[in-house]
Amino acid sequence: MATEEENVILYIDNSNIFINAGQHAAHILKFRPGVPTDTRCRIDLSRMVAVACRGRKALRSKLYGSEPPLLSTVWDAIRDKDIDVSHFKRSSWNSREKEIDTTLTADAVDDLGELKEKAGPNRVMILFSGDKDMLPILHKAQKHGWRVEIWSFRSALANEMKNAYPDDMVSIHYIDDCFEYVRFTESRWDVKRSGVPADRTMILRFDTSKFEKNNPDWILNKVVEFTSQLFRLPTMACWHDLDHTSPAAKTLLHLALICVPPERRETNARPLYDFATLYKHKDMIHDKFLSMGCILVQTFQQYSEGIEINGFEPLKDSEKIPQEPFATSGVGWTVVAPEKRRPAQWYTSMCKHGYRCMLGKACHFGHTPEQRAYFKLVPDGSKRRFYKIKLCLHANACHHKARPYLCSYAHGLVEASCLNCDIVGEHWTDECPAQLK
Repeated sequence: MATEEENVILYIDNSNIFINAGQHAAHILKFRPGVPTDTRCRIDLSRMVAVACRGRKALRSKLYGSEPPLLSTVWDAIRDKDIDVSHFKRSSWNSREKEIDTTLTADAVDDLGELKEKAGPNRVMILFSGDKDMLPILHKAQKHGWRVEIWSFRSALANEMKNAYPDDMVSIHYIDDCFEYVRFTESRWDVKRSGVPADRTMILRFDTSKFEKNNPDWILNKVVEFTSQLFRLPTMACWHDLDHTSPAAKTLLHLALICVPPERRETNARPLYDFATLYKHKDMIHDKFLSMGCILVQTFQQYSEGIEINGFEPLKDSEKIPQEPFATSGVGWTVVAPEKRRPAQWYTSMCKHGYRCMLGKACHFGHTPEQRAYFKLVPDGSKRRFYKIKLCLHANACHHKARPYLCSYAHGLVEASCLNCDIVGEHWTDECPAQLK
């Protein structure tokens, strides 16, 4: 039982928590085989720290993680919560933070001695990591008379940490038990940065006259929740014409529903999913949201090639118009659409090499509009071999931030392509499970 005299210091291995949170979310959501992590999963650090501290005073709070430029605003928000942030550049090859464990350990060991007197006799260290590399911290804590509370996911807790010390010195707490309270889902698709992937997007058309009793954001969350369970895949969504009161939108508001992982077309492994099969659930999706104003469900290709409905113009082909930044109302998406002229295609099946195809536009197998646009930008097939195996260091300064599929480098793990197994969005090349066996 916490007392007023108890003071705590806490240390968070952000990468450890983030990675295992995604894996735990995928497990409880029962995602299909081949989707080991929910890349949309986020942890509310304020809530997690509050749960662990239980009202006790935190003398020092530190978080350790990598800092791609895209996440600088995230770190600033964390600092606003009185949590010191130590961040490191990612390695040149992958997203593994090689300095984090050693820096966290060194800082914690120093603080255990430095803050010993200030913390008083009832001193507690809270450690958000179950990694066995943290054992030196436990040894030092025992020497200086600190009790240690370890917070970890059950699946990520090393046996060495669990069995190293008696319960009166080290207590184990599982994030699994408070997961629903501390987690949230980042379900909004960043259309400004990623465009609309035409080959894995459905469009839901809504009658805005029904929105008097249904908030648009609430509807979007419900669509994502339902389709994620239905498809057993992480889905995200965004609204087109967010200002549904605008005369230009008339009575229609269009929602883009995106399957986050692309179809697995670049490997001989079992397909992750078939978008055409997912689309067969369109009637079920329509019926589910009929009472909320849903009047039609269609593929993005059908939407972009269709006839105007009630005067609303469909999204235009991005190859035919200049790129414009996404706005909150009255502006269309940046569309990933077919080019005016397509190369000859002899076979109906998709090319297994995808973006890495050496033949490019001369290939007689199928390629997505995004792939064909990339071939046009990078005509040399030998330079396409290492597509998305390394992290883009330019982030927000990248020339292709509006259409990241044109960048040869990955803008995060969701785009990472493994050179060993060709799987996209699951791991980096030197973290490939097949290679580590």
